[in-house]
Amino acid sequence: MKINHLYQPAEPWLLKSAMSVTDLDKSLAKYNCTDAMFLARLNGKDMTTLSSLFAEFGRCLRFPDYYGHNSAALEECLNDLDWISAAGYLLIFTNCGSLLANETSSDIMWLLDKLERVCEEWHRPTSLGVSWDRGPIPFHALFMTEPHSASEIPEKIASLPELG
Repeated sequence: MKINHLYQPAEPWLLKSAMSVTDLDKSLAKYNCTDAMFLARLNGKDMTTLSSLFAEFGRCLRFPDYYGHNSAALEECLNDLDWISAAGYLLIFTNCGSLLANETSSDIMWLLDKLERVCEEWHRPTSLGVSWDRGPIPFHALFMTEPHSASEIPEKIASLPELG
């Protein structure tokens, strides 16, 4: 999968990459991704528990004050984002070996399922004759697996399609 896939409102929504964050930044700059898309960098070291995951999402995506720091509120805010004007959205997860490390393995699956639903929602155009009508918008989550060894990355993340 090539980097330009991130500009498309198309599956797969969730990807992994073994490239360095520096190389990713260079690739994104080459395609002017930083101008057109909102990039949220979420650090797995700051999301070892569900509570800290909710806080990091709120901080990185500038969620409004009413954000409830729970599963339903996370999905609601991710499906809205009207406070961030962008042609697309890319969530970049670094230090994935630490992501939800103090929770159960089912919590990683919960997160991936939630992100998958959010990405699919952004893919669907809205045409209700209202002010928030829109076409399909790219929304992807990219899990940076470098510099971790394969054994440090949660299995569900390690099995995601590779962005090259």
